[in-house]
Amino acid sequence: MATIYDVAKRANVSPSTVSRVFNNTARISEATRARVLQAAQELDYHPSALASGLAKKRTLIIGLVIPDIQNPYSATLARGVQDMVFSQGYVPIICNTDGDPEKELYVLREVYRHGVDGFIITPPQLQIAPETNRYIRKLLDKGVPIVLVGNRLNDPNVDFVTSRAQDGAFQAVSYLVSLGHQAIGFIGGYYTRGIAVGRWLGYQEALIANQLPIRSEWMIEADLSQDGGEQALYRLLDLPNPPTAVLAVNDLMAIGAITACRKRGLRVPEQMSIVGFDDIPFAALTTPPLTTVAQPTYELGYKAAELLLRRFQQPDLPPQQVTLQCRLVIRQTTAPPVVQRSADSG
Repeated sequence: MATIYDVAKRANVSPSTVSRVFNNTARISEATRARVLQAAQELDYHPSALASGLAKKRTLIIGLVIPDIQNPYSATLARGVQDMVFSQGYVPIICNTDGDPEKELYVLREVYRHGVDGFIITPPQLQIAPETNRYIRKLLDKGVPIVLVGNRLNDPNVDFVTSRAQDGAFQAVSYLVSLGHQAIGFIGGYYTRGIAVGRWLGYQEALIANQLPIRSEWMIEADLSQDGGEQALYRLLDLPNPPTAVLAVNDLMAIGAITACRKRGLRVPEQMSIVGFDDIPFAALTTPPLTTVAQPTYELGYKAAELLLRRFQQPDLPPQQVTLQCRLVIRQTTAPPVVQRSADSG
């Protein structure tokens, strides 16, 4: 494998001149530049990305902190990040937190200690993690660029990318009301923190706007997983007066809710309408296909990476804050509540 010294010898220049040609760090005559590039091509020489990054005081690595790469939403967002940073010569290190604020703090500390140029965090566990909040602010004070996705710090000077999830939830619940549903449940993660907050608020906002009651027993907290959605729906079905429709905080929970209905012998959508959130690739493949609120998930990741790289280049830019739109995708898990269920059904 050719080295910088081999190229320098072939081009009859010093190794530092070769370095300056590839890093574009000094004025080099066109004749010398052409001779160095010709020598590099003949020797099949490729400069070290690490060496180039160190010369510019960069690692060319970013930390992508996500709850769970197995979740299709996280995977799609990570793909958006990767596609963007790869195009600019950067590599992401992807770390899972399982939505645990202590694990999130550990990941941030360890990844920073090993060396990265900046972080993309989605979603940061801000509401219940004061120590993590302080550490994020500490990194920002050190000049480490950070872009938050989904949630934001209570600080207008922090870059973030989010979607209008609250509007999407409002639209979903309003659609269920338009079908004739008046008893609408909500199943989600901890709806006072994380990604559930905006969706939970939109759910309540739509109920109030349509003069429907907000009933705490119809709002179930559970793991943000298919099994969590299944268990949450069982809890709703076991109520004396269960709802006729449900908004799930993500598509995995909605798929779990469909499974619960099937196991209890309830027909979807005739006896239970279900709406998901995110529009993951599997949403159109469920039986029946899932009505859901589509997020621009890939675009969220791509835009977050774009903002981070722009911050590298222009650290004094004003805060970058981007909000993308959601949209309701109507498929076959929603219908008017034409079949009334008795209190002891299932």
